[in-house]
Amino acid sequence: MIEVAGDAKRLLETARKINSIDLTVTMRRAFDTFREHMAAVIIEWLLDLLQCHVAGDKSILKEIIAKEIFAPRRHDSGFLYPEVAQLYPEAHEGARLDWLFVYHPRLWKRPRLNLKQIYITILTMSRQNRLDVGKPTFLVTNTWH
Repeated sequence: MIEVAGDAKRLLETARKINSIDLTVTMRRAFDTFREHMAAVIIEWLLDLLQCHVAGDKSILKEIIAKEIFAPRRHDSGFLYPEVAQLYPEAHEGARLDWLFVYHPRLWKRPRLNLKQIYITILTMSRQNRLDVGKPTFLVTNTWH
């Protein structure tokens, strides 16, 4: 992050200067950057929980997290990206895992790698988890003509 300001003209001028030396520049809302930082912290926390033992039991937290990841997403949680709601109006029916797959490409490198470790941990827990990952919980139809 180079600069945070409310003045778009100033930000564009800064972006032009940086771009003039062949560096790629992206202007983003501070809210989006904060949201992605928070997602990264939560993903790292979940990964840490998956590696914990409770009273000598290695699997209890893994089972709880897997159960919640396969659970349906709450309908009142809203959309993080409104364009997803427009492209996939029926997507609110999906499980949390489906939403992780939808948002996965938008994450930065480290959170993506951590999320992949979470997927692997859940997949290796049981055959049923592997089957559940393969089941579509919401239908995505092609609306492009």
